[in-house]
Amino acid sequence: MATGAGKTRTVIALTDLLMRCSWAKRVLFLADRLALVRQAVNAFKSHLPDSSPVNLVTEKNTEGQCFLDLPHHDGTD
Repeated sequence: MATGAGKTRTVIALTDLLMRCSWAKRVLFLADRLALVRQAVNAFKSHLPDSSPVNLVTEKNTEGQCFLDLPHHDGTD
């Protein structure tokens, strides 16, 4: 899908629905670039603040419900 098409916002709405229905306790959101992880964390904080979004690239040992990371991330930037 094109940039700005609402992919992240759609996932946030689906995450909200799954959590409210108790079909999901935690969600892992993967992005292929660090900038997209940061953007997604900000979007989750803005649209679904109670989900306690965690950027796994920078916050390794933090509790939350929505975890955002890079695939196959080895801890180095």
